[in-house]
Amino acid sequence: MKNEKNIIGQRMQDYRKSVKKSVAEFAEMLEIKERTLGSYERGETTPSIEFIINFVNKFNISTDWLLLGIGTPRRIDDVMENFKCRYALSDKKIESLNELLENPAMLNALFLFISTLKGDKDALKVLEMINESPSTLNVMYGGN
Repeated sequence: MKNEKNIIGQRMQDYRKSVKKSVAEFAEMLEIKERTLGSYERGETTPSIEFIINFVNKFNISTDWLLLGIGTPRRIDDVMENFKCRYALSDKKIESLNELLENPAMLNALFLFISTLKGDKDALKVLEMINESPSTLNVMYGGN
């Protein structure tokens, strides 16, 4: 049985693997050293609260899932509500996006893409890309 210290690290590792990133790639995304990430994943050290906050915010991960194992990793409802408000999307457009994102590979691809965005113009581009050709996002950002 894994100790409690390793549970958070294991969930971090599970998430990293779900987005098909190496330790080096994921550490770079998190702006930490590879050995630090490896230490968290192996349960040798416990991440600071500041790191956990950064992690859940950067990848839109549920804190309930990361810390307690409750629910699912993704906070998709929060993301969709944010998209709806920020980009004045209709309920119909949100419904279409939700249907598209029921595919876990597409959902992972979208979250990975969003984590690389540099501003609103990029976000609008991803919405246009999803609307016009969902498979493009899937191929470019790691979905199956």
